[in-house]
Amino acid sequence: MKICLFGLYVYYAIFLYHFILMAYQNKKLDPDVWGPHYWFFIHTIAMIYPKYPNSVIKKKYYDLIQNFGLFIPIESIGNEFSKMLNLYPVVPYLDSKESLIRWTHFIHNKINEKLEKPTISLEEFYTLYYHQYKPKKVHWTEHMRLRKKIIYVVFIVFLIGLLIYFYTQK
Repeated sequence: MKICLFGLYVYYAIFLYHFILMAYQNKKLDPDVWGPHYWFFIHTIAMIYPKYPNSVIKKKYYDLIQNFGLFIPIESIGNEFSKMLNLYPVVPYLDSKESLIRWTHFIHNKINEKLEKPTISLEEFYTLYYHQYKPKKVHWTEHMRLRKKIIYVVFIVFLIGLLIYFYTQK
């Protein structure tokens, strides 16, 4: 468990380093670029949370989540995230992994509502989250199957259209 948390902290530190570097180079920090990565990080934190955490783990996660708004590259968005934490505190949801996952999903949907983006069900969330872990070869295979189906449908529609055309010409 310590290794997983350490790995996430290292990932997050590298992530922040790149944002600082970009800010130093006067590049615009587009939320459409970094936002999905932040959400993935938050959801991963919930996914690796212990099933029944002790008080030390709860405190560490509480501190991380409460301070998360400070590390969001755009101050106004960080402030909005902090306001959301005040409206929907994480403390009651730190008793189990499942409740923390539900809380992160809830907060994500609340922010999406505020941004007038679509919300998703918890089931869709799990599907989308685990979809990111599929090997590229599996993604490619699924994509090719879909392309084949589309080609077959287009071919059949073309044949039907051709038959109708010849039938009406007689």
